[in-house]
Amino acid sequence: MISNVSFGGYYMIKFPKSTPDSKIKATKELMDNHVKENKYMYMDTLLRKDIQPQNSEQSTTDILFLTNIDNSAQIYDTLSVVSPKLADQYLDKTKVYLNLDTIA
Repeated sequence: MISNVSFGGYYMIKFPKSTPDSKIKATKELMDNHVKENKYMYMDTLLRKDIQPQNSEQSTTDILFLTNIDNSAQIYDTLSVVSPKLADQYLDKTKVYLNLDTIA
C-alpha cells in the first residue's frame, strides 16, 4: 500500500530589472527567516545571479524557492512574506476548481 505521497516544487521568483541585488538578497533572507521560525525544514531558497531573464524587463538575479513537500498553505504563507500579490499568483497557478453537478 502506498500512503503519504507528496511532490515538491520549484518556484522562481523574478524581480524587475531595476531591483538592486541587495534588495533581492534581503528578500531571500526574509524568506529564510520565515522558514526557520516556522520550522518548515523542507523549504529552502537559493539566490541565483546571472540568470537569463524571461524578458528584458527582469533582473538577472532571482530567488529559487524549493520545497520537497507540496503544502499549499505553507507555500502561500511563505510567499506572503515577500508580497501578498506574489502569494496570490501562486494560488492562481495552482488552484483547482471542483464543481458539484448535483446538490447533496
